[in-house]
Amino acid sequence: GKLSLIGCSNLWVWGLELIDSDKTNRTLVFNTIDGSTGLGTKVINCLIHDCCIGISPPGVFEIYGNIFWNCGKNEVEHDLYLQNATDSRMVIENNIVGNTPGLAMQLYGSMGKLNYFTVKDNTIFGSGILLGGSEPVIDAQILNNDLYHTNSPGGGIGFGWNPATINSNVIMAGNSIVAGLPLSFRSTFWNDFVFTNNMVYSPQWVMVSAPTNLPINFKWNNNDFRSG
Repeated sequence: GKLSLIGCSNLWVWGLELIDSDKTNRTLVFNTIDGSTGLGTKVINCLIHDCCIGISPPGVFEIYGNIFWNCGKNEVEHDLYLQNATDSRMVIENNIVGNTPGLAMQLYGSMGKLNYFTVKDNTIFGSGILLGGSEPVIDAQILNNDLYHTNSPGGGIGFGWNPATINSNVIMAGNSIVAGLPLSFRSTFWNDFVFTNNMVYSPQWVMVSAPTNLPINFKWNNNDFRSG
């Protein structure tokens, strides 16, 4: 079964272990936790593993202190798949997330809004992360995360998705990003783009795209790029 938060607000899910005993038999995408547009929903200190999608759109407004692993059976099933159409901040903090054939975090929408995300102090391993979609990202904070991803399945590490979509006001600061594949940061996808005090390592190479027209309020400094 699943845990549905649809229609809920101010509901805290705390200290549960969620697993899908029928995962291997499922032929369709299945949400372990159905997200809610209701404010005040939280998932705290839970173990979510060996299931299909961990938390589905739109998500919950605070995801704190959880461990996600072995979620999903294919590239479209992710640990966290989140959207936010409200004016309230969605906080993903202090989680351990990874080892999925999809993405550890997909903050993406072909039509769903991507407003006010804070992704802070998380450890993400063996799977990718995507921030961006056909809808613009508005006011995102990516702070003090450890992201480790090799050439294994699970996507890459991507910030910005659709060249026709201009995202606004993103801050990426204090992150450690270790990748076993080339990295490209496409700052042309952003206005008000800050990338500072990050450490980026790739054993192959690090590629930073140089736009012909820098974003408004572009800030890129005090980063440590390593390769080899």
